[in-house]
Amino acid sequence: MTILGVLEIESIIPHRLPMRLIDEVTMWEKDEGILEGTVRKGLQKNNDPVFNNPFIPECSVALAIEICAQIAAVATLQDKKDAAILFESIHKLKLNPYHQYLQPHYYQYIDLDKADFTVMTIPEDNVALIEVTGLSEITKKKEILISGEIKCVVKTKNWLKRIAEIIPKRHPCLPCSNSLKKLSFFEQLQNINPSESLMIESGNLLISQTLYLKENDEIINGHFPENSIMPGVFILLPVIKIIRKVLEKTGLFPIPKIDTIEEFKFLKPIIPPSVLEIKILATDDGYKAEVLANDSIAATGLIKLLF
Repeated sequence: MTILGVLEIESIIPHRLPMRLIDEVTMWEKDEGILEGTVRKGLQKNNDPVFNNPFIPECSVALAIEICAQIAAVATLQDKKDAAILFESIHKLKLNPYHQYLQPHYYQYIDLDKADFTVMTIPEDNVALIEVTGLSEITKKKEILISGEIKCVVKTKNWLKRIAEIIPKRHPCLPCSNSLKKLSFFEQLQNINPSESLMIESGNLLISQTLYLKENDEIINGHFPENSIMPGVFILLPVIKIIRKVLEKTGLFPIPKIDTIEEFKFLKPIIPPSVLEIKILATDDGYKAEVLANDSIAATGLIKLLF
């Protein structure tokens, strides 16, 4: 049953194609703050020209989180005119190990078309408890694929406009800048090779990677159309991609899996064009990540593993 369709959704949240990832809100228990939604048709059957990149299967994890965030945003912004919602943090987000590595160097992504997305909002805290369920290819049973908590902050669209004017922008000035400028963000992710940037810091492994976000990159089209901002899930995505690449090189079998995104905080919006520097430190507690945009810290987080 359709509670809200595309037109109603776009009248509430500032997302347009391709970044509008939901077509319908199919259930809304307003007293309990529980909502369910459906994936937009372009993402169904894994045929979206922007996001269904076979070389970046981890993208489906980021998209699943964003789908839940957009469903939560519908509830949060329903009575707020001229407002927008941004990620503040992702907290204790658990990933189902059955939907990661099935065999060496192979990643089983989430089939978004067959997944169910449920959100419980806690408006007074700007918190949403999210759960993505789907059929496991291994157990052949319906299982929880992703569960956890996301926290958002509500801002006016005028605030976003002012931030876009204030935050410094920078074109690449590194030796590899010309090659970076020619590639889309996803093309850069596809070509990531962390083994080229490994070093040891205080006895721990440190991975460093540079990416570039163009002004007209496809991942920001439709995300706050009047004031383009990098989606928070795509700040997280390269961190997951780099960690997976490193784990594949360990020689361990089975390959360690990402268990929990323990705490991932979004400290400032990233406005294109921007040079992103991603630093990941392997510690006893997990992988500590830091994302800098134009030399300023934009996000930090801890990713825990399951061996």
